[in-house]
Amino acid sequence: MLAGVMIVLARVMQLWLFGGSSLSVHGGRPLFVPLVGIPGLIGSILFLLAVTGLFLYQSESAGTLSLLAFLFAFVGISLSVGANWTYAFGSPFLASATPSVLDANFNNPVWGVFGKGFIYSYLLSGVGYLVFTVSVIVVGKVPRWIGIVMFSSMLGAALLPISTNGAGAIVVNVFLGMGPFIFGLYLWRESEVEVKAFDQGAA
Repeated sequence: MLAGVMIVLARVMQLWLFGGSSLSVHGGRPLFVPLVGIPGLIGSILFLLAVTGLFLYQSESAGTLSLLAFLFAFVGISLSVGANWTYAFGSPFLASATPSVLDANFNNPVWGVFGKGFIYSYLLSGVGYLVFTVSVIVVGKVPRWIGIVMFSSMLGAALLPISTNGAGAIVVNVFLGMGPFIFGLYLWRESEVEVKAFDQGAA
């Protein structure tokens, strides 16, 4: 749940503080690291932990293909964690030293080398997550509608233009955060039900 919230918060703060300016412009500003970079990094770390937790939750019912799907997702999301670390702490230095390496835009054929790294890491993370959500639907340890929401929300984010600014950019991040939030909420409620059942049994 926190992963979903932080993913959305990072984008909201970025647009609120810096509008639609490019990373080479706002990456060096004083509030960028604490209010944009760090929330995004925390969100990606929590996202990795969340996917790992969900796999462990369904591991008894999962087969070899589900394990491979999880490993694919784990590698992809790990790359996005590294990209978010670079985004959070490398952008201020690069924005002042060599700003041209930062900016990435699908509408611009000339991308910065770091911008390309961000894009490719996030794309691999998204593909890995999509494959993993298919395994969640197939295994059926959680209600299948949750897996469908996870799959659909990531697919929706992927289909929207990655260079979207303004409200559209927030929509992208809402889609990105929706899946983790939904299955986190489900697991939290399930844990509360199990605790109540245990307490009643003990009584």
